[in-house]
Amino acid sequence: MRPRTYLFVTVLMGLVTLVLAQTCLSGVEGSSRNCFLGHSSVKEVIGEVGPEVRPKLREQCEASGLEYPPDRLWLIALKKEEELEVWGRDRDTSWKLITLYPVKASSGGPGPKLQEGDRQVPEGIYSVVSLNPNSNYHLSLKLNYPNGFERRMARKAGRRDPGGNIFIHGSAVSAGCLAMGNANIEKLFVLAHDSDPSDTRVLIAPYDFQEASGIRVPSGTPVWTSLLYQWLRDVMNMIRST
Repeated sequence: MRPRTYLFVTVLMGLVTLVLAQTCLSGVEGSSRNCFLGHSSVKEVIGEVGPEVRPKLREQCEASGLEYPPDRLWLIALKKEEELEVWGRDRDTSWKLITLYPVKASSGGPGPKLQEGDRQVPEGIYSVVSLNPNSNYHLSLKLNYPNGFERRMARKAGRRDPGGNIFIHGSAVSAGCLAMGNANIEKLFVLAHDSDPSDTRVLIAPYDFQEASGIRVPSGTPVWTSLLYQWLRDVMNMIRST
């Protein structure tokens, strides 16, 4: 390889590494895990992060009257309040608030996500379909957006691409996802893993319906938004009141 070509390739590789490192380190305060620029498995991440974060998670669950790990989880994300509530439930018990995390970053505004590229954080009820140990944003939980309701509404409106790849992830930047910071995504990653991702549900709402006087629907949103908000309000009330 010629000296100039070698120098160019070396500089280019250094710049790529720097960009990836900056992406991974954004929001890294308090994180127990170094950012992997290579591949790792869920098992490897749990083996590294789990011993650091489980004592705190266990303490929070026990303080709420739950065993660790809880049998089921609900995560309630409030866009206006920039908060994520973590609720747990053991078999034959009521839902208990385990902890509350700040949302470090989100994008868009009130209203449902409608199409790819609108940078909206979706609003609805979702399942965690997978844990991603190789996220560009430290770690992440992938949601099943668009869910069945959103796919039906998109077909009726002729919207061919409602978007996808919505995550709860680390770091402190967002383009349609919920960024929780690296330290807190580690806790959420381990908690969801230990409780079983298939038993974890996520509710994303525009605001706290229990703190608002009536349902406020953003202008310019689809006609079904009011019904969606009523459904989210009822589910939120069910979790918090049982």
